[in-house]
Amino acid sequence: LMGVRSVDHFSQGSSCTLNLRVDAAGLEKMRRLFVAVQKAIPDVEAKHKEFTPHLTLGQCPKEKVSDMTKEMTDVLLKDGPIRFMVNELS
Repeated sequence: LMGVRSVDHFSQGSSCTLNLRVDAAGLEKMRRLFVAVQKAIPDVEAKHKEFTPHLTLGQCPKEKVSDMTKEMTDVLLKDGPIRFMVNELS
């Protein structure tokens, strides 16, 4: 069982991608899963050097990222952390 700790974002060209960051326990589980997948298929290179587990919400223009991050936080996390379980990968 993992939880979401915050709404965050990262820049991509002229826009930003809004995402949910998993809590510390989930972060470690997701990183261990990533390492296990890399070991299972060593011939496939990772897209990025560092793995940052997150759940993508969507994109917005850079000039709206502060407002969108606040709005997403207010709506999605108003009742506390979101809990979820990953039971299958495809």
